[in-house]
Amino acid sequence: LWVELLADTSMWRPEQSSDVYRLDLSALLAGPDEAPDLDDPRVHPLVRIAYLTADLERWHAEARRPEAALEAFLERGRRLHDSFSRDDDRDTIRDTLAARLDAFDRSLAWWAAGRAELARMTRADDAPDALIRAHALALAGFERHPSTIGGQRCEHVVRSIEAPSDSVQGMAADGVGRSSLRVDHANLDAVWFRAYRYDLDDWFATSEDRNIFPSWQQVPEFLRDRQPDVEWKVDLPPAPDYRAHASDVVPPINTPGAYVVVTSARSDFEEGGNQLTAVHLIVGDLVLVTRSVGGRWEVETRSGATGEPRPDVAVTLWRTDWRRGHYP
Repeated sequence: LWVELLADTSMWRPEQSSDVYRLDLSALLAGPDEAPDLDDPRVHPLVRIAYLTADLERWHAEARRPEAALEAFLERGRRLHDSFSRDDDRDTIRDTLAARLDAFDRSLAWWAAGRAELARMTRADDAPDALIRAHALALAGFERHPSTIGGQRCEHVVRSIEAPSDSVQGMAADGVGRSSLRVDHANLDAVWFRAYRYDLDDWFATSEDRNIFPSWQQVPEFLRDRQPDVEWKVDLPPAPDYRAHASDVVPPINTPGAYVVVTSARSDFEEGGNQLTAVHLIVGDLVLVTRSVGGRWEVETRSGATGEPRPDVAVTLWRTDWRRGHYP
């Protein structure tokens, strides 16, 4: 409780937050031998935290409670890792913890808790292989002590790193055959798409929402009540590093119009155990270039492919009014 109070940075003075880099990290990791004045606000909170956890660690070690002593060290490492942000300092903390675990009796269950903490720290690293290393660390802890608290923590790290995810971004409007969509994906072999075409004028006239386009709450209605106009699957490149990667997608949509495009990590588009995302996409060659001129709107209708003017296009100005309904 004392350490938790001292770790609350909202009660640190500004110079204590900005001067963390001035502290001797190696001395803090080892734990001060001499007790600082724990009531003196001029003593940095991390120095007091380091002493408190080191004192507790020594007390458990003298009583031959190695797992409790390890947890006191892990608490010190957690607090220091959260406070020191430089890469070389975090490398030092991880290396010190790794050496401690190498010397620890692996038959003791709390060794797995140490592996979980080391995996958490490794996962925060920016190195390209950080997630691979974190996964291996946590998996070893889980396999050694699967039914313990530490093993369960390791399993959580493993599952969270392996968890599939996807999200989609799209152009507001684009031409046929263009890379209109981009999928950010991790731990997936494929993503499934369904596109639902709707009439913009009808939607504007009947929408009761502040947003003139279909909202996220209405996407399940498309999935439940309508057959997709176009659906397709995109096989994704392998990504063994567990990180998110981006893939550009050309929708196989040949009919111009407004679409709601829904992506799914599963082919059945069920909501349970799945991740669904959706974007709006208007497909067609028409581009409107608008500017405000003296309280009016000046609109140019052009071809998106060539930039040439498009004649004989009817342009309608709509007023959005979510209380009474949008109207032209």
